[in-house]
Amino acid sequence: MIADPVAVLARRFPGLVFWFGRCTGTWWAMVPPPAGWRLVEAVDPEELTRAVIGAQSWPWPSGAGGAGWRRMPGGPVKTVSVTVTSRLVER
Repeated sequence: MIADPVAVLARRFPGLVFWFGRCTGTWWAMVPPPAGWRLVEAVDPEELTRAVIGAQSWPWPSGAGGAGWRRMPGGPVKTVSVTVTSRLVER
């Protein structure tokens, strides 16, 4: 039986959100560095694991709209600043 990579990542890093993007074909995580939550993209679960472990030391872009590329061992990983909000819609 092959373990589900998302479940393995979620057990290893409780409180973070992981998923595989079917349209992008890449792996994603939401990580909470000191500057706020960020999306991290990687080509495989191993690269995503390295990115999550190293995320605290990254030079994150400043400001809410900053996005850029950061070089990580194994290749570039794109970082994207996001703001997560919750809205209730009454019908």
